[in-house]
Amino acid sequence: MNEEQNIDDSSQMADDSGEQPTVNSPLPIEQQPETLNLKPATSIMEVHHHPHVEKKSFKEYLLEGLMIFIAVTMGFIAENIREHITDNTKEKEYIVSMLKELKSDSIQLAEVFKDTIRIEKLDSLSTFLLSKDESQQTIKNVYRLSSFAVSFNAITFNRNTLTQLKSAGNMRLIRKQNVVDSLNKLDNLITELNTQLADYLKYLSENVRERYSVLDFSLFVKDGRRFKSDEVLNSATVFTYLTNDKKKVIEFGGHILSQRGALAVYFRMLKQYSTYSNALIIFLQKEYHLQHE
Repeated sequence: MNEEQNIDDSSQMADDSGEQPTVNSPLPIEQQPETLNLKPATSIMEVHHHPHVEKKSFKEYLLEGLMIFIAVTMGFIAENIREHITDNTKEKEYIVSMLKELKSDSIQLAEVFKDTIRIEKLDSLSTFLLSKDESQQTIKNVYRLSSFAVSFNAITFNRNTLTQLKSAGNMRLIRKQNVVDSLNKLDNLITELNTQLADYLKYLSENVRERYSVLDFSLFVKDGRRFKSDEVLNSATVFTYLTNDKKKVIEFGGHILSQRGALAVYFRMLKQYSTYSNALIIFLQKEYHLQHE
């Protein structure tokens, strides 16, 4: 009883003083076990609810497929229309360019045709050389006419458009077969004309060299001065051939005659080309409604 009374007295005294009683712990503070506040983990599981999808009918699938088909087809048609318009534009551009070249060639042709008198001059030259006549008048005529054997202004055809159409495969842009045929014929005529021109120029080149071996051009130079042909030909100068070989003079006459024949064929072909070219201009203007081009 005495002990219980003592404890009660001590508690009362502590209460009166406001201090908490000291409790003696059997272990030091640092050795006391740490208390873990562990809470049970709650796993959250999401539940996905799939929406109810109504199954499509066969007609709906068919309609969707039809719509896709129509869309693809319309795209294909639109692309074809675009390409068709582009090709038509290019075709017309080529024809316009072709017309310009044909008209330019016609201007050149008019100038070349002024030189048809060269055929007559070469014919006369060959006649004098082959005559075996060595009179002053005949020899002077040979000197005077020989200049027609050494020069010629030929036409240079404009083939830029034809070349582009054929080499780049653009002839496919020309839709009308009759136009394609006409352009191919034009190209063939130009090729044949250039071949004939090359043949003529071969004779011309050979006769230029032969001319200087038959005629004596030192007669046109006196006291270090070169005189014009007409001045010397109309003077009292005595003209002779450079060579005494009559056979060489006759051979020269034969070569001039061959040159004359090649030139005559060339001019005949040029006339055929000119007739065809003029008709083609009218034809293309009518086919493509380009009367003002």
